[in-house]
Amino acid sequence: MRSVTLLLPALNESRNIVSLIESAGELARSGRLGPGVRVRMILVDDGSADGTGEAAGNVRGAPEVLIVTHPRTLGLGCAVRSGLARFLKDRPDPIEDCLCVMDADGSHPPGLIALMAEKLGQGAGLVVASRYAEGGKEVGVSVPRRIMSRTANGLLKILFPMAGIRDYTSGFRLFRAEAIERLSRKTGGRFFREDGFASTPELLLGMRSLGIRGEEVPLVLRYDLKRGPSKMKAGRTILRYLILMARMKLFLAE
Repeated sequence: MRSVTLLLPALNESRNIVSLIESAGELARSGRLGPGVRVRMILVDDGSADGTGEAAGNVRGAPEVLIVTHPRTLGLGCAVRSGLARFLKDRPDPIEDCLCVMDADGSHPPGLIALMAEKLGQGAGLVVASRYAEGGKEVGVSVPRRIMSRTANGLLKILFPMAGIRDYTSGFRLFRAEAIERLSRKTGGRFFREDGFASTPELLLGMRSLGIRGEEVPLVLRYDLKRGPSKMKAGRTILRYLILMARMKLFLAE
C-alpha cells in the first residue's frame, strides 16, 4: 500500500470537519500506516449551508484535501458516488492505492484505519469497521435507531450472506482501488442506484456480486461525540432499505 485516500461525504459538518482532518493528519504523521504511505482526503460537500468546504480547506498542516462541491443537497449516495468517481479519476497509484469511506461527523475515528489497513494487507478486498464484531459497540445511539440498525443488518445478512461481514450498514470501510475500479466497470460508473442512506448496504452488495472478500475490525461508534443533528430520516431510510432488498433479490433471481 502506497497511499490512502479518505472519502468524506459531508453535509453541514463545519463543527466536526476540522478536528477530523486534524486527526487524519496525526495518523499520516505517526507512520502507523507504514513507511512512506501518503494520506489525502476527498471531501464531498453536499450542498452545505454552514461553510463546511471552506472550513476543510483552511486547516493548516493537514494532508492534501480535494473538495468536490454539490451546489445543492443531493443525498449521501450521490455524495459518495461523486467521491468514488473523483478517486478513480486521479488516484495517486493505480495499483497500490486504497480508499477509506467514512462519516465526516466525528463518530468514526481515523486511527482505526491503521488496523483496517493491516487486514487489507492480509488479502482482503475490503474491510468494514463493524459495530457487531467482537469488541465493537455503539455509544450514544438511541434505542429506536439501534433496533432499526440491528433489524436491517439481520435481514441483509439472511438475504445476502457475505463471509466475514456482519455490519452491512456501517459507513466506515476501506477498499482496495482494484475493487472500486471493478465495480465502476460493472455498473458503468454509477456504482449503485440508491441516492440516500440505502446506498451504504448497496455498495457492499455490489462488492459481494464481484466476489470481493471482506473482513471486519471492531468499531466503537462514538455517536455521543457527534455535534449537530442526524441527517438520516428514519422512515424514508427503512423504506429504501426494503426496496433495495426486494430489488436485489429479484435481480439475483433473474
